Amino acid sequence: MEIREAQTLADYAGILAIDEVVWNDTNAPVAMQKWLDAGEFQAAMVAEGRRHGVAVDENNAVLGYVEFSSRFPSHQYKWDIGLGVAPAAQGQGVGGQLLTWLQELARQEKMHKITLRVLGTNTKAMHLYERAGFKKVGELKDEFYLNGHFVDDYLMDWFID
Repeated sequence: MEIREAQTLADYAGILAIDEVVWNDTNAPVAMQKWLDAGEFQAAMVAEGRRHGVAVDENNAVLGYVEFSSRFPSHQYKWDIGLGVAPAAQGQGVGGQLLTWLQELARQEKMHKITLRVLGTNTKAMHLYERAGFKKVGELKDEFYLNGHFVDDYLMDWFID
Protein backbone atom coordinates (compact mmCIF):
# COMPACT_ATOMS: atom_id res chain seq x y z
CA MET A 1 0.00 0.00 0.00
CA GLU A 2 1.14 3.51 -0.83
CA ILE A 3 -0.21 6.73 0.66
CA ARG A 4 0.13 9.95 -1.30
CA GLU A 5 -1.75 13.12 -2.07
CA ALA A 6 -4.58 12.64 -4.58
CA GLN A 7 -3.51 13.73 -8.05
CA THR A 8 -5.33 11.89 -10.80
CA LEU A 9 -8.90 11.71 -11.99
CA ALA A 10 -8.81 8.02 -11.00
CA ASP A 11 -7.90 9.04 -7.42
CA TYR A 12 -10.96 11.29 -7.23
CA ALA A 13 -13.18 8.63 -8.81
CA GLY A 14 -11.98 6.22 -6.10
CA ILE A 15 -12.82 8.73 -3.37
CA LEU A 16 -16.33 9.16 -4.79
CA ALA A 17 -16.83 5.39 -4.99
CA ILE A 18 -15.94 5.06 -1.30
CA ASP A 19 -18.26 7.92 -0.34
CA GLU A 20 -21.17 6.25 -2.08
CA VAL A 21 -20.88 3.03 -0.06
CA VAL A 22 -19.56 4.30 3.29
CA TRP A 23 -21.78 7.25 4.22
CA ASN A 24 -25.43 6.69 5.10
CA ASP A 25 -28.15 7.97 7.44
CA THR A 26 -26.52 6.34 10.50
CA ASN A 27 -23.09 7.98 10.22
CA ALA A 28 -23.57 11.20 8.20
CA PRO A 29 -25.85 14.02 9.38
CA VAL A 30 -26.50 15.25 5.83
CA ALA A 31 -26.79 13.50 2.49
CA MET A 32 -23.55 13.41 0.53
CA GLN A 33 -23.44 15.79 -2.42
CA LYS A 34 -23.92 14.04 -5.74
CA TRP A 35 -21.40 14.88 -8.44
CA LEU A 36 -21.84 14.50 -12.19
CA ASP A 37 -18.43 12.87 -12.47
CA ALA A 38 -14.98 12.68 -10.92
CA GLY A 39 -13.77 15.66 -12.96
CA GLU A 40 -16.44 17.94 -11.52
CA PHE A 41 -15.63 16.66 -8.01
CA GLN A 42 -11.87 17.17 -8.48
CA ALA A 43 -12.35 20.71 -9.81
CA ALA A 44 -14.60 21.65 -6.89
CA MET A 45 -12.19 20.23 -4.30
CA VAL A 46 -9.21 22.05 -5.80
CA ALA A 47 -11.19 25.32 -6.04
CA GLU A 48 -12.21 25.03 -2.37
CA GLY A 49 -8.67 24.20 -1.23
CA ARG A 50 -9.73 20.76 0.01
CA ARG A 51 -6.88 18.26 -0.26
CA HIS A 52 -6.99 14.47 -0.10
CA GLY A 53 -4.50 11.83 0.86
CA VAL A 54 -5.25 8.45 -0.70
CA ALA A 55 -4.17 4.95 0.24
CA VAL A 56 -3.80 2.91 -2.95
CA ASP A 57 -3.00 -0.72 -3.62
CA GLU A 58 -0.49 -2.09 -6.14
CA ASN A 59 -3.01 -1.45 -8.95
CA ASN A 60 -3.59 2.17 -7.82
CA ALA A 61 -7.11 1.32 -6.62
CA VAL A 62 -8.12 3.69 -3.81
CA LEU A 63 -8.56 1.81 -0.52
CA GLY A 64 -9.24 4.88 1.60
CA TYR A 65 -8.80 8.61 1.81
CA VAL A 66 -8.39 11.45 4.26
CA GLU A 67 -9.71 14.88 3.30
CA PHE A 68 -8.11 17.91 4.93
CA SER A 69 -8.45 21.66 4.65
CA SER A 70 -8.26 24.97 6.46
CA ARG A 71 -11.77 26.35 6.15
CA PHE A 72 -11.04 29.99 7.02
CA PRO A 73 -8.00 32.28 6.77
CA SER A 74 -7.86 32.31 10.59
CA HIS A 75 -7.51 28.50 10.44
CA GLN A 76 -4.28 28.66 8.45
CA TYR A 77 -2.55 26.44 11.05
CA LYS A 78 -5.45 24.01 11.54
CA TRP A 79 -6.92 21.29 9.36
CA ASP A 80 -10.45 19.93 9.56
CA ILE A 81 -10.53 16.35 8.33
CA GLY A 82 -12.77 13.58 7.13
CA LEU A 83 -11.83 9.95 6.58
CA GLY A 84 -13.31 7.14 4.51
CA VAL A 85 -12.15 3.56 3.97
CA ALA A 86 -13.63 1.11 1.45
CA PRO A 87 -15.59 -1.64 3.24
CA ALA A 88 -13.31 -4.37 1.81
CA ALA A 89 -10.26 -2.58 3.26
CA GLN A 90 -11.69 -1.83 6.71
CA GLY A 91 -9.97 -3.51 9.65
CA GLN A 92 -6.65 -3.75 7.76
CA GLY A 93 -4.95 -0.65 9.15
CA VAL A 94 -5.73 1.65 6.21
CA GLY A 95 -7.40 4.33 8.35
CA GLY A 96 -4.58 4.32 10.89
CA GLN A 97 -1.93 4.60 8.19
CA LEU A 98 -3.80 7.49 6.56
CA LEU A 99 -3.87 9.31 9.90
CA THR A 100 -0.16 8.66 10.49
CA TRP A 101 0.60 10.01 6.98
CA LEU A 102 -1.54 13.08 7.64
CA GLN A 103 0.05 13.75 11.02
CA GLU A 104 3.52 13.64 9.46
CA LEU A 105 2.40 15.98 6.67
CA ALA A 106 0.98 18.34 9.31
CA ARG A 107 4.38 18.45 11.00
CA GLN A 108 6.13 19.14 7.69
CA GLU A 109 3.70 21.92 6.81
CA LYS A 110 3.99 23.49 10.27
CA MET A 111 0.34 23.04 11.21
CA HIS A 112 -0.76 23.53 14.83
CA LYS A 113 -3.62 21.05 15.13
CA ILE A 114 -6.05 18.76 13.34
CA THR A 115 -9.74 18.59 14.23
CA LEU A 116 -12.63 16.34 13.28
CA ARG A 117 -16.22 15.60 14.13
CA VAL A 118 -17.55 12.08 14.57
CA LEU A 119 -21.01 10.81 15.41
CA GLY A 120 -21.56 8.77 18.54
CA THR A 121 -22.91 5.94 16.37
CA ASN A 122 -19.52 5.59 14.70
CA THR A 123 -17.70 3.91 17.59
CA LYS A 124 -15.14 2.16 15.36
CA ALA A 125 -14.04 5.53 13.98
CA MET A 126 -13.83 7.04 17.48
CA HIS A 127 -11.56 4.21 18.61
CA LEU A 128 -9.40 4.66 15.50
CA TYR A 129 -9.00 8.38 16.18
CA GLU A 130 -8.22 7.77 19.85
CA ARG A 131 -5.52 5.22 18.90
CA ALA A 132 -4.02 7.91 16.63
CA GLY A 133 -3.82 10.32 19.58
CA PHE A 134 -6.96 12.37 19.04
CA LYS A 135 -8.79 13.53 22.18
CA LYS A 136 -12.49 14.21 22.66
CA VAL A 137 -12.81 17.91 23.44
CA GLY A 138 -16.52 18.52 22.91
CA GLU A 139 -19.82 16.70 22.93
CA LEU A 140 -23.12 17.87 21.49
CA LYS A 141 -25.80 15.67 23.07
CA ASP A 142 -28.62 14.62 20.75
CA GLU A 143 -27.27 16.88 18.02
CA PHE A 144 -28.86 15.01 15.14
CA TYR A 145 -31.97 12.91 14.66
CA LEU A 146 -30.98 10.07 12.34
CA ASN A 147 -32.80 6.92 11.40
CA GLY A 148 -35.32 7.36 14.23
CA HIS A 149 -32.78 8.13 16.99
CA PHE A 150 -31.04 11.10 18.53
CA VAL A 151 -27.29 10.95 17.95
CA ASP A 152 -24.45 12.70 19.78
CA ASP A 153 -21.76 14.54 17.85
CA TYR A 154 -18.18 14.66 19.17
CA LEU A 155 -15.40 17.11 18.43
CA MET A 156 -11.91 15.63 18.59
CA ASP A 157 -8.51 17.20 18.08
CA TRP A 158 -4.85 16.35 17.85
CA PHE A 159 -2.08 18.86 18.47
CA ILE A 160 1.22 18.70 16.66
CA ASP A 161 3.83 18.18 19.39
